Amino acid sequence: FECPDCGGIITGFTTQSVFICEYCGNKIMATEVFASGAYGENLIFGYDFNMYKQALPFKITRAQAVEQLRRLVRENRDDFAGEDIEQRVESDLQAIYLPYLVEDFSLRTIVDTERGRFNLYHDRINWGLPQSTLFDIYLLNKLNPWDYGETAPFTPAFLEKDVQIFAPMNDEQLWTEPYRILYRDIPEMLNSEFGLNDVELLKWMTDSRRHQNSGINLPIWFLDKASEAKESDLQIRMAVNGQTGKAVALFLQAGKKDYTRTLDLYPPPEMSDESTIYSQPIAIEYKKEPFLFQASDINQVLGKHRSKFRRRFDRSGSMKYRTFVALCIHIALGLALSIFALSSSELRAEGVFGTVAASFFLAALSFGLTVAIMKGFDNLKIISARIKRSIRRFNRH
Repeated sequence: FECPDCGGIITGFTTQSVFICEYCGNKIMATEVFASGAYGENLIFGYDFNMYKQALPFKITRAQAVEQLRRLVRENRDDFAGEDIEQRVESDLQAIYLPYLVEDFSLRTIVDTERGRFNLYHDRINWGLPQSTLFDIYLLNKLNPWDYGETAPFTPAFLEKDVQIFAPMNDEQLWTEPYRILYRDIPEMLNSEFGLNDVELLKWMTDSRRHQNSGINLPIWFLDKASEAKESDLQIRMAVNGQTGKAVALFLQAGKKDYTRTLDLYPPPEMSDESTIYSQPIAIEYKKEPFLFQASDINQVLGKHRSKFRRRFDRSGSMKYRTFVALCIHIALGLALSIFALSSSELRAEGVFGTVAASFFLAALSFGLTVAIMKGFDNLKIISARIKRSIRRFNRH
């Protein structure tokens, strides 16, 4: 509403009892504002005191968003077969502001693929992470990149044209959000960059650096699933980045793996230096302290294609490989003991089973003891390596 003294625009929440004009300092009681009726309202989903104070403006109009989604449907017609999606796009597309946190994120992980294992490094700069679990985080993540060079204070001008606003949520699921997104994104990136189809992330280390003013409301055109869709039906949700025009469709169906389709605006918009940047995933190799890792050529790191069974024993010194060898040896030992016991004595039929069982029981005990000893030696090696590293650090200081 307008300040009665200076005419400046005042923005507040219905829970406030007093409004203060930031232009002239005039104080106005809430009862006076409500009695006048000269005010506008926008519904906030969530707690208003959690609202972020920054936002990016909508640059993509509703007509442009509708056309972009129609292009996405035309280019992926098989995915939308039997769905009246274009009619829903025209009638149900909604403008919303969703809360995001902006972070820089670094990842180092051991990746197991059909062509061997290697250390992977990946950076995400100005990465926008959604702070609402009311919407699918994988769909919202696909709307990256954003250009934060156009950030402005969140004012009533952003709320025109029936825009819905969502406040940040205090949900424990959001703590694991970056890891769940990366666990899903990295295999897709490795498939796109290097043609790797069977990817598993084993161990990883991360470093996140949240920006000083990281909370921001981002503009999105959103289309929810059809209201009549059942849980067993194909559910399609779509969204358009309200700044860059990037379109995304998410396909969900019970019992099947969900997937997305994306379409960038053409020609692509110009982005400033403050936009989201994903680094190309690179292979790294451990060298020595203090320069622990060095970038490597991915083709030199990767070997020939290997089956899943072969990959489990791709290193002759691995615990899995040694356990497998020990198991084979002790099965052979159990058979040998059984044959020896049966050949060295005359037993009735009912005594044969007991002799064989006893032989394999002894072999199983021996196998368990062998595995325990191997595991103990591995733990001693780890402890010894840690002690050596501590001694080296102590000597350097």
